[in-house]
Amino acid sequence: MKKHIKLLTCLVIIALLIGGCTLNDGEKMKTKTGQEMFFFWNQRVEMLFSGILERAFNFNAWLTAPESEKQEVLNRYFDTDEALCTFHELAPNIWRFQYNGDEKQLLFELSGGNSLNDPDAVLTVRLLSQKSNNPFVNCVIIIQNVSAGVWKIQTNGGENVVSGTLRVGDSAPASLMSSQDLAFKAEGMFTFFDNKDGQKVPVYMLSTINSPMIYTFRGRPASWWHESSTAPCTIKAGEVTLTATDRNGEGNTAVITVTGENTFNVAIGGVTQPWHL
Repeated sequence: MKKHIKLLTCLVIIALLIGGCTLNDGEKMKTKTGQEMFFFWNQRVEMLFSGILERAFNFNAWLTAPESEKQEVLNRYFDTDEALCTFHELAPNIWRFQYNGDEKQLLFELSGGNSLNDPDAVLTVRLLSQKSNNPFVNCVIIIQNVSAGVWKIQTNGGENVVSGTLRVGDSAPASLMSSQDLAFKAEGMFTFFDNKDGQKVPVYMLSTINSPMIYTFRGRPASWWHESSTAPCTIKAGEVTLTATDRNGEGNTAVITVTGENTFNVAIGGVTQPWHL
């Protein structure tokens, strides 16, 4: 996963520097910049789904289960037994989840209701780790029940910002995200860095989802904690505008329109071409 992220970062930075309309390595390369921008952006969205939101919904399933079934839910969705991995209530409505004594921890704080099923309930999630490659480490992720099956998603702090809504097909978080159709509409900014002349150079990816991005999310119970097995998503519809800029404000803008399962058109520099994930 770490090597994959590094490779994508390098690809996007190279594309940003040389521009989407100046590549001459074949006709297809005219939109290569936009394709790489979308790969990077989509990877971050999937890591938000599988790294944070799936865990939050799994936690909600555990929280709402009867006492006699909590251990079964823990074993089913967190790949362990109580001696290795469990939730500890640190204070009223505040829980800590820790995996097998590792320093990776999740903190959950619930307010406004007894679970994410309740109207206006808010679940605040924080992923704490010194080793995690997840870009949302140490961000505060706020999940608020808006209506049946719809949650407002907001990230605060860190270098990756998302503000939008998530609609889950089955309208109840206790059913989890696995095998659900997800409709995601948001604005945000992802930040990544490259080393240039011994200094970290930031590149900013601004995004606006024009038409909800529709994903089929296939969770992987019993492996969710391990970052090398990020739960897969199939994207099926939607449109997003991406703008990648460097610290001088120079960069490219691409419009990505999903045309089918994992297929999409990239429009950049007056050229539109098809691609696939």
